[in-house]
Amino acid sequence: MNAQLSWAQELWRIGLLVFVAWLLGVIFDAVLLFLVLVLSAYTLRTLYKLHRLLTWLGDPEANSIPIHSGLWGHIYSRVARLSRRHAQREKRLSRIVNEYAASTSALPDAAIALDSGGYILWFNEAASRLFGLQTAKDIGQPLLNLVRGPEMVE
Repeated sequence: MNAQLSWAQELWRIGLLVFVAWLLGVIFDAVLLFLVLVLSAYTLRTLYKLHRLLTWLGDPEANSIPIHSGLWGHIYSRVARLSRRHAQREKRLSRIVNEYAASTSALPDAAIALDSGGYILWFNEAASRLFGLQTAKDIGQPLLNLVRGPEMVE
């Protein structure tokens, strides 16, 4: 079932509920009361499903999708798909960073990786020896705070 069909079903569900509330309201001469009751019940149902979604987002496992059908099923499926893609990208980037670190660790020359602001992200053993850098203390520090040669400032 596609998302457009799910939206259409949800709109039909709302329309049917409003029609039934109106019909009961006409029969019992309390249209407004029945409309308020039905729409309040629908709102509570929606809030409950939002609560389930929020709870599930704390640990979105694809195998534990709470709702498999309708509009809410599509929402859960899309979030699970995005979560899987994110995990795959994160794993791939972690592998690339580990390969980079392993390859630069073997270099006899000093290598320091900086972010766009000049903060130290990583350095190899040769850089540690040459500049006296310590991993726990110097990661995240601006390189210019640690290496103060006049040619570095300009």
